[in-house]
Amino acid sequence: MSTGLAYMTPTRRARTLLLIALVGANLLVAILALYSLDRSQALYEEQARTLTENVVSSLDQSVSSSIRSIDLALHAVVDEIEEQLVSGQLNEGLTSAVIARSRERLPEMEGLRIADASGQVILGTGVNKQEAVSWADRDYFIEHRDNADRGMRFRKPRFGRVAKQYIINFSRRFNDRNGNFAGVISAPIAVNYFAELLQQYQLPPDSTVILRDADLGLVARHPAIADRPAGQVGDANVSPEFRARIESGVQSATYHISNSPDGFDRVLSFRRLKNAPMIAIVGVSSDHYLAGWRAEVAKTATMVAGFFLLSILLGASLLRMLVRSERDQKQLALSEGRLRAIIETEPECVKLLDKEGRLLQMNSAGLAMIEASSLEQVAGHSVFDIIAPESRQAFIELHQRVINGESAMLEFAIIGLNGRRLSMESHAVPIEVAGEVAHLAVTRDITTRKQTETELEAYREHLEYLVKARTAELRSAKDAAEAASRAKSTFLANMSHELRTPLNGITGMIRLARTRMTDEKGLDQLDKAKFAADHLLSVINDILDISRIEAERLVLEATDFKLLPIFESLRSLLGDKAQAKGLELHATLPPNLIDQTFTGDPLRLSQVLINLVANAVKFTEHGSVSIRTIEQPSTPGVARLRFEVTDSGIGLDSEEKTRIFSPFEQSDSSMSRKYGGTGLGLAISKRLVALMGGEIDVDSTPGVGSTFWFEIELPKSTRAVSDDDRKTIASQASQILRLHVGKRVLLVEDELINQEVARDMLEHVGLVVDVAEDGQQAVEMATNEDYAVILMDVQMPVMNGLSATRAILAGSKNAQTPIIAMTANAFTEDRAGCLDAGMKDYLTKPVDPERLYRTILHWLSDQPIAS
Repeated sequence: MSTGLAYMTPTRRARTLLLIALVGANLLVAILALYSLDRSQALYEEQARTLTENVVSSLDQSVSSSIRSIDLALHAVVDEIEEQLVSGQLNEGLTSAVIARSRERLPEMEGLRIADASGQVILGTGVNKQEAVSWADRDYFIEHRDNADRGMRFRKPRFGRVAKQYIINFSRRFNDRNGNFAGVISAPIAVNYFAELLQQYQLPPDSTVILRDADLGLVARHPAIADRPAGQVGDANVSPEFRARIESGVQSATYHISNSPDGFDRVLSFRRLKNAPMIAIVGVSSDHYLAGWRAEVAKTATMVAGFFLLSILLGASLLRMLVRSERDQKQLALSEGRLRAIIETEPECVKLLDKEGRLLQMNSAGLAMIEASSLEQVAGHSVFDIIAPESRQAFIELHQRVINGESAMLEFAIIGLNGRRLSMESHAVPIEVAGEVAHLAVTRDITTRKQTETELEAYREHLEYLVKARTAELRSAKDAAEAASRAKSTFLANMSHELRTPLNGITGMIRLARTRMTDEKGLDQLDKAKFAADHLLSVINDILDISRIEAERLVLEATDFKLLPIFESLRSLLGDKAQAKGLELHATLPPNLIDQTFTGDPLRLSQVLINLVANAVKFTEHGSVSIRTIEQPSTPGVARLRFEVTDSGIGLDSEEKTRIFSPFEQSDSSMSRKYGGTGLGLAISKRLVALMGGEIDVDSTPGVGSTFWFEIELPKSTRAVSDDDRKTIASQASQILRLHVGKRVLLVEDELINQEVARDMLEHVGLVVDVAEDGQQAVEMATNEDYAVILMDVQMPVMNGLSATRAILAGSKNAQTPIIAMTANAFTEDRAGCLDAGMKDYLTKPVDPERLYRTILHWLSDQPIAS
């Protein structure tokens, strides 16, 4: 073929090659289309397999969770009955109340009934003592009576004589105080409940979800098949392939079935449930999951046909182009002649070199630059000879790059034929001449520009020297400041953790001891210990606040708030203390400011006012303490507010007023002995007011009293702030007991005392607690167990809390479980680090029980709980 083509004219040879290319392209497209459709079909089938496996897994969790809840309810009633039998006899009223609560929590139970050791039904839902009912002949009663195993029994579906519907019976035995069989408690569940569970799964059309018992009897099916035996409860008619897989002992499998009872071709997945002798089965019809693939087949066939048609049109167009090519070549020759004329008149040097660097062409401007009288004087000579020695190697490398097919640019120096030295800039491109690659370049004289650049470079180097010297000085100072800041930040973080961690254990143990203390004197001593611990926490918070402010690590919030809640909080916190000293506490808020909404940091504003009012109460023996707010003239949209705290206390002299706002200072050294305190409250207040852009000072007369005041500007907000936002939700513990009892949580804590404190608080509200002592153990436990919530410490050995959180969220059974930090690290960046790692919330030690319960309730509930 190649020999034949060689003897053809260029036009015929081009036509033949075009035909071969068109046929080859269409064949390649057809092969690729078939391959793509085959891969697409496999992908759709894999998606169907994944869907059925995911739904089977979800159904396993849902049914297993329901049965586990039923087992817990039965277990709770059994525990109550056995506890009563230990103390004497069965208390029917108390037992009935326990049964009623269990049914209220689990409405799916048709009832709870109790039979004694003889089988006589004595108590429970709908039991009439006038009508004797006996279970003595029932299989589950006999099995409980003759088997000491106390586990829950599961009875296959049967038609209930009382319920008038198919039910599944769950039962447990209970013993007397000597450990002997005392009776059975039974909880029947309607089969319809499991049918409703299946209906919750929104699967594609013609899909099916089935539950069967261990003997393959039908428990529930969605959608139901009402007019066939395969749809009847208890029917065990299944395909031979399915039965063979079940009888082989396989726990789960996914496969294709074409002989389903309702006549559909399906992908089927099944799994034996973990907590019940049942089998979950999910099937998706191929008519659905291959619908998209069939659409792709039609679309691909259309595209291949379109490509075939397009290739024919393109081939015809190319043939017409070949016919016109000869005419175009003549026009090209004419254009080249015109281009040569343009180059000749170009004011810059235009030259053409062969691959050896010999000069082939050069225009008049170029000849003038190298001081040549004509082209004949230099044609055929190597241009390397006129390149300055220091630039020669770079020019040779440029030439070689161009010959190799690259475009390039270079600045270099030349020495003309008469010895004149010039600086040049050349832009070179490869070009084909007579079948060989040549070097075409446009070169301009940049001698004047280089002289200017040299002068500027010398001046720039001098400036750089000066800048480097000054930069070195600044860098040295900056490094020293950053080192000090890092050391202080590290110290603060360590202090926060080392102080708050034992405080959490102290306050928690006091709280635990108080719940078990009955002695009045002991309770009083524990209250005093709690007061001392709270006072120590307040001192630590003050020290850390002043340190954070000095380290510039305290950031103010900007939220909408009202002043009235702050004043109400002042009266609530300090009113009793003032009243105990016989003082009157007055708070005045102008009517126009009561409903006005401001934007700022209400927590820090409240902190300043609490510090000032607490000091006033502390240093006032008789009389009153007054808080007043005055709106000063200010710009529109911004309120300038003056807050005054006036007391009738000991007062300050001029020297004391100059140092009262300094850290660790009081008016004299005896104050700390008489009144107590660290002297940090006013220092913190001054720095917080400064952060708010305001000023603070004191007017005082010794023996008469003092007026501490500060002024700040607060933007007015038009957004409404609901009063409900200030109300806390009462009795979070009771809500957890009512809604979430029995849910399992994971506590990750390396301190044994803190483990005991946290575990007691969690078990107090009915939660089941697993404990991990480090992050690695937490990851292993989260891989094997489902948890409703995970409480995670941060600083731990082996693996810290941040790494453990990332590992759990990256791949475990608890990838969607909310993880809550519970740590002694109290800084803003610590909170940000926890949230960046994937944690949902953040609790600071010492942990307050109310805040712990509110946070857990928030993440256990379907709707967020207001804080």
